[in-house]
Amino acid sequence: MLPVEPEDLDGAVVQRVPQLVLCSRLSEVVETRCLAWVLLYPYGEARVVISLAGRRHTVPDPGVNGLLRVVAQTEVLARDEAH
Repeated sequence: MLPVEPEDLDGAVVQRVPQLVLCSRLSEVVETRCLAWVLLYPYGEARVVISLAGRRHTVPDPGVNGLLRVVAQTEVLARDEAH
């Protein structure tokens, strides 16, 4: 995991090609280049938007356990893509 400032996120995604990104602002680069992403509290709202392999859904605050499930699901998707 590598924390980056929001203004540096697009460059970091292009350079490092992460499978999963947690962010506070969604960009086209994150949306189109990452296998999975989590948009935390858009517009200060108590919800998150989760995208796994292009399938997007919005949930109330998932807590740590919910985020860990996203990490596990991303690992499975990445393994499936590699084969």
